Amino acid sequence: MTPEQRYLFDTVGYFSLKNALSSEELQRAQEAADRYINTPPDDLTRHPTTCQSDFILEI
Repeated sequence: MTPEQRYLFDTVGYFSLKNALSSEELQRAQEAADRYINTPPDDLTRHPTTCQSDFILEI
């Protein structure tokens, strides 16, 4: 992490990494996020090692 990236992360909570994902990986991640957003909470798969509300997002 460069000093500039660290500063951005510390001030805004994230930084952008260009070309970190391929086009195919980005498409799959976007589709998975859309599925998660559009899935009713009762239909989400619970994480197998916890009884809390941690969910699995399959990509």
